[in-house]
Amino acid sequence: MFLDDSFRKWARIREFVPPFGIKGQDNLIKAILSVTKEYRLTPALDSLRCRRCIIVGNGGVLANKSLGSRIDDYDIVVRLNSAPVKGFEKDVGSKTTLRITYPEGAMQRPEQYERDSLFVLAGFKWQDFKWLKYIVYKERVSASDGFWKSVATRVPKEPPEIRILNPYFIQEAAFTLIGLPFNNGLMGRGNIPTLGSVAVTMALHGCDEVAVAGFGYDMSTPNAPLHYYETVRMSAIKEFPTTLVQSLAAVPVQAPNLQNPLRGLWTPLDHPLAPLLPGGPSPLAAWLLQPDPSPTTFTKSSGHMSFFLISQKRFLC
Repeated sequence: MFLDDSFRKWARIREFVPPFGIKGQDNLIKAILSVTKEYRLTPALDSLRCRRCIIVGNGGVLANKSLGSRIDDYDIVVRLNSAPVKGFEKDVGSKTTLRITYPEGAMQRPEQYERDSLFVLAGFKWQDFKWLKYIVYKERVSASDGFWKSVATRVPKEPPEIRILNPYFIQEAAFTLIGLPFNNGLMGRGNIPTLGSVAVTMALHGCDEVAVAGFGYDMSTPNAPLHYYETVRMSAIKEFPTTLVQSLAAVPVQAPNLQNPLRGLWTPLDHPLAPLLPGGPSPLAAWLLQPDPSPTTFTKSSGHMSFFLISQKRFLC
């Protein structure tokens, strides 16, 4: 899941600049890893025979659904950017295993960070790696480094609690999972995947069971909250943004085509195509947006995701 001290050997990321690779960032990454010295999950999680993961999005569809206890039942709970937990435990749970973010998205108040969670950088630009070096070495963060908004100047994590997400997952989310334009491997022209899609891609490679919660926007309810933690309403956005759900709805995904072997045999539970796997199509959009509730769907809101189990490794979980 994360970069380790062999990162230079990864041909798939060595030849690309951020966010799809590490080209030009060798010295920064080496300096960071020389201090963090941890490249995996915790020993307890690494030893699990069946690793159950959930990606918790920030969507308002989570509000008042009381899914917190179900979310906390998962071995690995992944949260994104600065989405808060305190005060929202009933709906989003209290457990955080990984918090994936980038400088502009990170929590800016140290007291907001959860204890016993790993801080994971998704590096979308070269400044992000420079920022993480400041954080790890407890140096002063420079406001002149080209960030597009204010960034956190301190992350209350010790170096062994900090990880760098392998940019391979950003590649896979953009070009394999969603099918965004390649653009010669350069950032721009609509080829940057959402952080949620990157987290799902990471989980599909590293977990035996993957669920998602809090993804999608329901434009048919203009008075519903845009995010579960704020008062901004859906009516604040005028047109449907590019989301994981939209992208998947247009692109059927072939799980066997993923370049890095999946951890297990991935099947959409109760999907009519499940018996055809492995080797057959595994359409994420079909089982994320199926109109009728299935045994693996706890709550739905107007066809958008409050909580979905999207894949499971057979014979283990």
